[in-house]
Amino acid sequence: PIRGLRSISMKVSHDDCMDPIRLGRSGDGGWWACGKLSTPCTVYSFGIFDSFSFDQAVADKGCKVHGFDPSKPGLKSKPAYERIHGATYHEFGIGGVDRKYGPGEVPFSWPGIGYLTETNSDPWQLYTLPSIMKKNNHDHLSILKVDVEGSEWAAMEGILSSSWDQLLVEFHFHPA
Repeated sequence: PIRGLRSISMKVSHDDCMDPIRLGRSGDGGWWACGKLSTPCTVYSFGIFDSFSFDQAVADKGCKVHGFDPSKPGLKSKPAYERIHGATYHEFGIGGVDRKYGPGEVPFSWPGIGYLTETNSDPWQLYTLPSIMKKNNHDHLSILKVDVEGSEWAAMEGILSSSWDQLLVEFHFHPA
């Protein structure tokens, strides 16, 4: 839960993005964004798993890309990810507090990993977005991409209090 936040209202106007482009593949892993990217271009991509065509596409446009994923599939893809020119892989993730979580302790919301049938089997270090930006010496992001299987809710307070041009997020809602 986000202290004091009861709802999120977003307004996306055609005037705000006159040049939408697809970055990455057409299926899972690619994302729509506005074509005009700020300079310098710094992108944070949370939730790599084994699909990082978006990260490759923004790196190809000259952006410095930081990928974050502490999961086993993410760590397994780290060597391939690090072959992207201009990309850096971080073995930690985004969360609501700066904390190392033991096995089975990461506070996932639905659907979580495997629709809550799985959890972190190894310790994961999670940080708030403001802490991560400070750690990386960044005060502004061109694009912030968040696909963390329900953990976006715990991280939302830090996301909304940070400076970015474009927010790309996959929201997960519990099927009430």
